[in-house]
This record gives sequence, C-alpha cells and structure tokens, in this order.
Amino acid sequence: MFMTRFRLAFTLLFGMLLALCTTAYAQKITSTLTGTVVDSTNAVVSDAAITVTNQATGTSRSTKTNPEGQYSVPELDPGVYSVKVNKAGFKEVVQKNLELHVGDTRELRTELPPGQASESMTVEANAITVETQTSDASNTVLGQQVRDLPLNGRNFIQLTTLMPGVAPVDGFDSKPKGLEGGVQMGVSGGGGNNNLWSVDGANNNDVGSNNTILVYPSIDAISEFPVSRQRVLFWTQRQAGCLGLSRRAEQADRVSKYGLGAEREMQQNEAAPQ
Repeated sequence: MFMTRFRLAFTLLFGMLLALCTTAYAQKITSTLTGTVVDSTNAVVSDAAITVTNQATGTSRSTKTNPEGQYSVPELDPGVYSVKVNKAGFKEVVQKNLELHVGDTRELRTELPPGQASESMTVEANAITVETQTSDASNTVLGQQVRDLPLNGRNFIQLTTLMPGVAPVDGFDSKPKGLEGGVQMGVSGGGGNNNLWSVDGANNNDVGSNNTILVYPSIDAISEFPVSRQRVLFWTQRQAGCLGLSRRAEQADRVSKYGLGAEREMQQNEAAPQ
C-alpha cells in the first residue's frame, strides 16, 4: 500500500513538473534587451537613464544602469525599437531602428560623450548583428515577407522550406490546410513528426492526427516566425520552435484585398483577327 501511494505521488509530482516546464517554454514569445553604458574613457556609467521605445506603437519602458553600468529590459514584444540614454554631464544618445525578434536577447554598448544633457546624438543601429547570447541555430521570416511573397493558397507553411536545413518529407503538402494539408518536414535531418509548432508560445501540434497543425493563422495576422534547427525539449523529444508564429505585433487594423484566380477580363480570349 505504501509503495502504491509513493508511486502515485511521484507520478503526480513528475506530471506537475512537466506542466510547469511546458508553461515556462510557452511564455518565451518576447525579447530581451541588455546593454552597457560607458564614457569616452571606457569607464562604466552608473545610474544612467534608459528609455526603450517601440517605434511602431510608441510604448516605452524605462530603467537605469546598475553600479557596473549595465541594464536589462525583458519581455519586449518583437518590433523595431529606439534606445535613449542620458546622464547629467553627458550628451544624450539615441540609438534607432533596433530590430528585436521572437526570443532575441540582444546586447548594446553605448558610449556617452561629454557635454550638456540638452545636446543629443542619434545613432543608427547596425542592420546585421552577431548573436552572442545563445547558440541556437535559427532563422526568422518577417511578417512583411510573409505578406509580400507569392503563396499558393495564402499558406505560410510554404516559406518554411526556404530555410537552411529544412526539407519536405512524405506527406508534406503546402497548399491545402487542415487535415488535408500535411506539415511534415525534416529539420536538420529529423523526422517529419518530431517538430514542435507553436503560436504565440502555445503548442499548435495536432496530436490527434500527428499530421497537421490546429490553427492556420491568416498571413495578415503573422508578425514573424522563427525556425529553430537545434533545440530539443527533453520532456517531449520534439525539436523546440521548429515554427514559432508570433501575432502580437500585428494586431493593428489591417485590410488586405486578394484574389484567387485570374480576373474575368484575363480569362476571356479575344477572337483572332480574320
């Protein structure tokens, strides 16, 4: 009796731990910005005011550097940001057009030149940066690319095959959706059923058929999606984030007109001249 209760308690505890782990992963749909502020002599600047602003929505977050001149702003929605740094005795520095994607942890280094706080200097962020915070191998498709590239049936799944290390396998069909549309593709040599699909961090796999996904978002609602080719969840043995859709940054009112098939005028053949 004691052993039976012990096994039952252990099973319940293990199940709770797995649920917590799954929830923790599902919440990773935002980005983190960290940085260090120094002066012209490369000495760290403490207590500098940091303001991070989403250039699309205008929302901002504020913090200050610690005694080591460092700061961190977590839980940022994907988007393009500006970072303003100011401190008495230094010129204000503004870094613009800083792109953050789903799951990014980006680090900035800001040098404050001496001067009056009323003086401002604007710096354009580098278009290409090297990821130094994680070893994850991934690529990201932006929402603008999803909307502008021609897609048969307006199905975004076709774009996943453009990623390095991704190849279709048996059952893959990028045109139909639902049970008729297969999403099997090999990622870094893995099996087609080993992938984890998510929407805003929530599991989107159809575990019933193990052949498709539950939700096919409209391409107008997709902010971006990263395709990871490396991470493995030990509790599911699936590749984490094979496709992680994010829709949070694209909730502004948007009307998209599209047509399937040719216009009536284009379908009519003019009579050949006699």
